[in-house]
Amino acid sequence: DLYTQFEQTLPILSQQAHERGMQIKLQPSKPEIKIIADPGRVQQILINLINNAIKYGYANTTIHIQTIIVDKHVRISVKDQGPGLTSQQQSELFIPFNRLGADHSEIKGTGIGLALSKQLVELMAGKVGVDCQLDQGCTFWFTLPLAK
Repeated sequence: DLYTQFEQTLPILSQQAHERGMQIKLQPSKPEIKIIADPGRVQQILINLINNAIKYGYANTTIHIQTIIVDKHVRISVKDQGPGLTSQQQSELFIPFNRLGADHSEIKGTGIGLALSKQLVELMAGKVGVDCQLDQGCTFWFTLPLAK
């Protein structure tokens, strides 16, 4: 049950979001979605994407999490309101240990989270991607197969 994952994951990140004046809003497409996936790995992916939205988004904004059904998959997206990324940065996002210059900032991290999340999603028969525009934030998304 996907929403069990949200219920278990969002409280883990709510304090960190609150410290930056951010809100996390979940916008479900329907109340119950069953997926074929490893629950622990789905939680790991959600934590990584939401944590990145908190770290890289602007303070005092809202992070939107949306689920929609597309064919036989659910698409889960995490949208921040941050500086966005150039097309060059987007092409390097999923390279392990590449922090796109953030290694020279106060933002902590190793640069492995997105690469690991991509690998986990693909191992569970899903896809991962990002839609960004400079000064308009980023939407990171992944798909997972629906259970019958």
